[in-house]
Amino acid sequence: MAKFDIMKVEDLPSGGTSGDPDPGQGQRSPDDSPTASGQEPTDNASLKGHLAPIVAAILVLLLYLPTLIWLVRSWLHNPYYSHGFLVPPVSMVIAWARRESLKREKPSKGAFLALAVGAGMFITAFAWDVSSLSAVSLVMVLAGLIWVFYGFKAIRAMAFPIGFLLFMIPFPYYNDIAFRLQNVSVHSCTWLLHALGLPITTAGSEITLGDATFSIGLTCGGLNILVALAALTAVFAYLLDGPAYKRVILLALSVPLALLANALRIVSIVLAAHYYDVGFATGFYHDNSSLPFFILASLCLILIARIAGCRLRIRQQRDRPRK
Repeated sequence: MAKFDIMKVEDLPSGGTSGDPDPGQGQRSPDDSPTASGQEPTDNASLKGHLAPIVAAILVLLLYLPTLIWLVRSWLHNPYYSHGFLVPPVSMVIAWARRESLKREKPSKGAFLALAVGAGMFITAFAWDVSSLSAVSLVMVLAGLIWVFYGFKAIRAMAFPIGFLLFMIPFPYYNDIAFRLQNVSVHSCTWLLHALGLPITTAGSEITLGDATFSIGLTCGGLNILVALAALTAVFAYLLDGPAYKRVILLALSVPLALLANALRIVSIVLAAHYYDVGFATGFYHDNSSLPFFILASLCLILIARIAGCRLRIRQQRDRPRK
């Protein structure tokens, strides 16, 4: 009996008309210069106002350089966090869109408390050699810096782009979580295949149908699609205009939808092997079927948001009549 392992790592000066020329025409008075008009001093003052935060941010990034290297390596080699490269650019785009909130204010005690907490987490992570905790402390320190230099209103405006950075951090014990999700995938696929009337047998993480045995590994337990879909749903919910509880529910629904999409993908692989060809199912189809089911889950979330009456803020602003 042939045995197939279907779990592979997935995968913006007009002059006069006549007469003598004006003696003053073509001459530029001192008041017309950019310096005299106040444009350059204003720009310089604005730059000086942001110079200290920029220098502080650069120093923090240099301090966290080992942590940043660990993050990049995790994105490259951890199949559950290959989406991590997209998180910082998305966060920066959202922060840039809200840059008008960055106005210098006097810091409050809470700002220094946030910095102290972040520093404490960094020291603890260094002492215990916990890279994920160090990455979380980086997010906390960046939030504290914004609070210190720009005040509470700014940190409220930047709460989402800063918090969204947490999606780039591989959380600890993810292998244990992947193992539990693997069991969920096996049981859900078994139930679906039995409901379709297929004579399958299961043993541990293996599903046998006829002469073919399919092994559901950790990487196909659904953790990769779950984390990626949750990150995408967080951005989508942020861009929606509607009650906060509806957007929180939408984010929570990304978890079961991701698991369902993953189970349907595995079932489709078994069906393709049974009704068409085992080599095609465990080869080409297995390697290229993740994206379609991820898109399917995303479309379901968009449909749910529309049924709930939530619309994109950008679209609502465009549809508003101009006065």
